[in-house]
Amino acid sequence: MDAQFQVEKIRFNSLSDTMTLSGHLQKGSLHSTYELIVQQQLLNYILNQIQQKNPEISVNDLLVTYYNSYVTDYLFNFQEINQKRISLTELKKINTISEYKLIRA
Repeated sequence: MDAQFQVEKIRFNSLSDTMTLSGHLQKGSLHSTYELIVQQQLLNYILNQIQQKNPEISVNDLLVTYYNSYVTDYLFNFQEINQKRISLTELKKINTISEYKLIRA
């Protein structure tokens, strides 16, 4: 059975090459809350997956931007939509970070 990651939030900033996915990891009947750190280059893949599953909304409308003097922070909040699961196996195939960083919340 393929592990699924239900994305609740995506956080990243203008100075980092990684982003944090907050959500729920589910494999079979096991379910846990996690934060997954992946490269920012996966952002388009993840957004496309969520957009395809939710054609009635635009994922761009879910982007919130926070500005300060030195850095710009970005947040995608997917808590209000239903179809936000992505395959963790597919994500691992396209991620170029050799070691995954899973943080159990």
